[in-house]
Amino acid sequence: MKIGVIIGSASGKGYAPEAMISLVPRLQSHDVAICAGPFGCDSPPSSWSRLSAEASASYVENLRSSVASLLDWGSDMLICIGGDGLASYVLDAIISRGKKLPLLGIGSGTINVGPIIAFRIEDIPMLDISKLSVKTIDAVEISVDGKHLA
Repeated sequence: MKIGVIIGSASGKGYAPEAMISLVPRLQSHDVAICAGPFGCDSPPSSWSRLSAEASASYVENLRSSVASLLDWGSDMLICIGGDGLASYVLDAIISRGKKLPLLGIGSGTINVGPIIAFRIEDIPMLDISKLSVKTIDAVEISVDGKHLA
């Protein structure tokens, strides 16, 4: 399975990089990719592919670019380590590209109450990707002056 990873390094109390490190052994039998830039990491594990993403001054556009790179790479699943907001933006980027694939949210944000966040950092040692079930959740579209926002 090809798994793309998005990291919100600044999420919550800044535990996302630690979560990524503990995730490495859980993903060792999969092809994993991460993007360079604000939603990746400076030193990804050597077994992970490092993709490039088009840089932008906008948080949302940088995120969309990272998601697009991971989808173009052929991800079968995305893992988002961050908070509710980051997970929602990642899901929006997937949907906006007309894709349907599983998104696993690992909470490292401040509150982590949204429906996308399925695991906490402390749950990672028990994570078995092959035993995950997929749940469909409803979404709300937010528009401002008729323009899609999220």
